[in-house]
Amino acid sequence: MKTINKASKNKIIEFSKKINIHKIGFTKAYYDYFKLSEYNYRKENNLLCELEINDNLVEMLEPSYWLENAKSIIVILEGYKLVDTFEFNKNKDALEGIISGASVYKDYHKIVRDKLDKLKLFIEKEYKCNCRSICDSNTFSDRNLALSAGLGEIGKNSFLINEELGSSTYIGYLITDIEIDSYDNYKTNNICSNCNLCVEICPNNAIIGNNQINPNRCVSFLTQAKRLSEKDKPLIYNSLYGCDICQLVCPYNRINAQSFNGYQNTSEQIIPVAVSINELISISNKEFKSTFGASSAGWIGKKRMQRNAIITLGNIASSNAKKLLKDILNNNPDEDVKNEVISSLNRIETNEKD
Repeated sequence: MKTINKASKNKIIEFSKKINIHKIGFTKAYYDYFKLSEYNYRKENNLLCELEINDNLVEMLEPSYWLENAKSIIVILEGYKLVDTFEFNKNKDALEGIISGASVYKDYHKIVRDKLDKLKLFIEKEYKCNCRSICDSNTFSDRNLALSAGLGEIGKNSFLINEELGSSTYIGYLITDIEIDSYDNYKTNNICSNCNLCVEICPNNAIIGNNQINPNRCVSFLTQAKRLSEKDKPLIYNSLYGCDICQLVCPYNRINAQSFNGYQNTSEQIIPVAVSINELISISNKEFKSTFGASSAGWIGKKRMQRNAIITLGNIASSNAKKLLKDILNNNPDEDVKNEVISSLNRIETNEKD
């Protein structure tokens, strides 16, 4: 079994700086009992969303499932510019939907994977070992890994909060079969202390406050869900994808930051925060793929984003919103779109009667 010393660890850190990795930490590859406890708690309290449900506990908790003889995990953080979406919510008459400010950039998976691949090549060549790079592509708790690698603490809104980068970070990691003789340590400084800003501002009271959220009420989770009940639809209000409200009020975040830990922000915004619903409904598959599809929001696909747009019109419920809904009903041939339009019109009519 190969073990690298502190000098070799520092060599990896120095290389990470050369490829513009904002933060890096090292933890032992462990069976994630904390994740297991958290998963069982969320399951017992009906707090699991459809993205979390997994019957394969080994896949979810055991690093060696992903890399034979896994010994260590090297975690990286990529900071991103947090856009102030409050500014785009002031015009209540606009027939627009809002994209989370974290999701208007080029798909972060590609950005983080590119850095992980460079780091992987360096480590494998330098130390004759095996590595596997992962970025949001399995059921591991990347936030728990970052926590154990000393890269921050879990906030009341369940986000990882790094003292320098705040919570506006993407997480990626390498699983490797080399031991490292000096791992980083958990940080336990009670980072949120008595602050309750995120708990108080959450529009649907989805933040429980004990580092847990209720995905059945969280705007971000609901906009990503495959199916929404009629009672869920008003909860997303005008969101097409995601929600940044809890991040925007966090004292550790810097809105519109241009640099992170001394490194320039290289994220490239490729779609707007405020999106015309009329344009989104009529967009072609080709145009969607080249715009929204290339962003971090694009993975939910055109149909789900259009569904959220139509729900938004039903939530806005203005005379112009009703007019656009009727125009869509008369001119759009897609049956799923028509059914969602009817649902929104019925919701408006019901609310008007009340």
